[in-house]
Amino acid sequence: MRNEYNGVMSKTFNPDSWNLYALSDHCFCWEEKGAPKSLIVEKKGTPFVGEMKGEGRWIYRLSDCQIVFDGLQLEIQRGRKTLLSGAIRDGHDGLSFQYQGPIYGLGDKFGPLDHQGHQYESWNFDPPEHHHEQMKSLYKSINFLAFFDPKDTIGIYYDNTSRCFFDLNVSDPELVSIRHQAGAFRVYFFLGTLKEVVASFTELTGRGSLPPVWALGHQQSRFGYLNEADYDEVIQGYREARIPLSAIYLDIDYMDGFADFTINETSFPNLASWVKEKKKEGVSVVPIVDCGVKAKEGDPIFEEGKKRKTFCTLNGRLFQGPVWPGPSVFPAFLDEDCRKWWKEEIKRFLSYGFAGIWNDMNEPTTFDGNFPDAVDMGGLPSELGHNVYAHFENKATHEALSEAGKRPFVLTRAAFAGTIKYAGMWTGDNTASWSHLENMIPQLCNMSLSGVSYVGVDIGGFKCDPTDELIARWAEASIFNPFFRNHSDHGRRQEGYLLKGKYREAYRNAVLLRYELIPYLYDLFRAYEETGEAVLRPLIYNYPEDSLLLQESSELMLGSSLLLAPALKPGESQRLLYLPDDFIEYATGKEYRKGHHILPCPPGHPNLFVRKNSLTPLAQKDEPKTLRLYWTGGEVSYHHYGDEGDGLCYQKGCYILYDFHIDSQGNLKIKKVHEGMRSPYEKIVVESPDGKKRTILLN
Repeated sequence: MRNEYNGVMSKTFNPDSWNLYALSDHCFCWEEKGAPKSLIVEKKGTPFVGEMKGEGRWIYRLSDCQIVFDGLQLEIQRGRKTLLSGAIRDGHDGLSFQYQGPIYGLGDKFGPLDHQGHQYESWNFDPPEHHHEQMKSLYKSINFLAFFDPKDTIGIYYDNTSRCFFDLNVSDPELVSIRHQAGAFRVYFFLGTLKEVVASFTELTGRGSLPPVWALGHQQSRFGYLNEADYDEVIQGYREARIPLSAIYLDIDYMDGFADFTINETSFPNLASWVKEKKKEGVSVVPIVDCGVKAKEGDPIFEEGKKRKTFCTLNGRLFQGPVWPGPSVFPAFLDEDCRKWWKEEIKRFLSYGFAGIWNDMNEPTTFDGNFPDAVDMGGLPSELGHNVYAHFENKATHEALSEAGKRPFVLTRAAFAGTIKYAGMWTGDNTASWSHLENMIPQLCNMSLSGVSYVGVDIGGFKCDPTDELIARWAEASIFNPFFRNHSDHGRRQEGYLLKGKYREAYRNAVLLRYELIPYLYDLFRAYEETGEAVLRPLIYNYPEDSLLLQESSELMLGSSLLLAPALKPGESQRLLYLPDDFIEYATGKEYRKGHHILPCPPGHPNLFVRKNSLTPLAQKDEPKTLRLYWTGGEVSYHHYGDEGDGLCYQKGCYILYDFHIDSQGNLKIKKVHEGMRSPYEKIVVESPDGKKRTILLN
């Protein structure tokens, strides 16, 4: 190990100045002594006992690895192989280490799948301009990076809530540097394969729970629906076009003067009964809630918050900033009393029958930009509280839904590491452009590799006006997105039923295909909740030994069985794709061997493939009590999960778990591993790519 590293002189390592904790055989924490308790990580871990090997050289052992400190330089070794080599920065405000290779994670950053060669900042930010690759910050700050190796990936979670800076082989092509603006030094290291590292990170910071089944369906939103009639027209339009719809979102026009927890009674005169009616029609209703509270004397939320002293302050006075209601104040969500109050307001609001809550503008932001660093957010200044403001807002919202007896559905624009425990996410105000469609796959895959299970984009693009072709292609490319919503700003109406000719048919086919996938998607969420395995996956996650996939970002996988290679360019009638294994084309049943292929991709043909020797549960259109098992050969076992699809009963054992085993001849054996409810199915149909079907009736 060198005595000098990146211009930083190493000091003698003193165990009395640092804490080292083992949290598992694959995870350890290094922090400076006296660091305040983590706002995110609840697990403490077991203190390491080091062994001194010469002056300033200490060795700590973790499973089959050893962690070596020489001065303040760190090496993680397995046998004779050095997995990572680096050093803490002078002032303890970061670390640098030698690394040249693929880097994944960091949440919703815009750009390629592999982050090497880029600089980023973690500072939740609502950009006024269109998102682009040189943009260092977006709405979320997830300080997790995976430094890829097929067998020995190193994951790093930099547990600091201030503005953080990531220089990934830019200033020095051999070095990665991370530093923070304020607060203490604390970093967690994860060892293993990419799959193991991501699972360990989510085990530490938290995993999302099962979403309600309706939240996996097709959803519609628009900034500009003004009243009940507008929404009814949209629902009817989809119904007449035979395009399923599971949810609609109320943007801020439902409010009275854009004030939280108010209703424009002229536009929505009977909101509760209207929401109930939509639910009977199979359409859930989710309202938006902004964190800016209208600062108006007499406003009940403003007056109650002042009385309870639960708003952010600056120099002892209420901090105000302009947002949609005009001059506004902001709940100090880092304060527990504030969250208790906000929960009360959310629970009262849920009496309208809403299925969930959509939290927006919660970076937090104002029309004048971010808050000053000194704003008190409930015990911490904005300098340290800004990035976790939305995290604690979502925590309060999630708890309110749960305490109201609902399976929590919370959607958020801003987030930090671990926010997925409380809320699903979307990537904010994207643009109706082909470049933003192309960027969707790497952006969502990096969100997934950052532990975020329920995530999506605005289908068709939020800003600007898309063509019919772009909207249809976007829907096709999004059928794997856990969150599947068409959303837009004022401007061109882009609902799928308004498209013309072949593009409306392509949109409809994409939505119908998405509904076929829901049983499989639901299984993946159940597995993620238990094991941390990613739902949405870049190909390198499933095939880490295939070097051709290190930067592959025009294809993606859902679980381990399904692969999508959609059209991503205007006028594209065929495309080059790479299959990392033998796959079956779902639409035709044709088998393709591992390798490169040029295949047609006309509208209505999204290039969906099913891995050879797999078993995939699918829905049968218009037959909810029929489960299809799409079998692509070989002897296969598969666990399939089912519950009521909503509510919290499943947490008390009210679910059914099947073990399906099919032999090489196609004979199916069914075993109930857990039976806490009646089977939702009356029959199971085993299908093979050649079109053959076998039906099994269930008692």
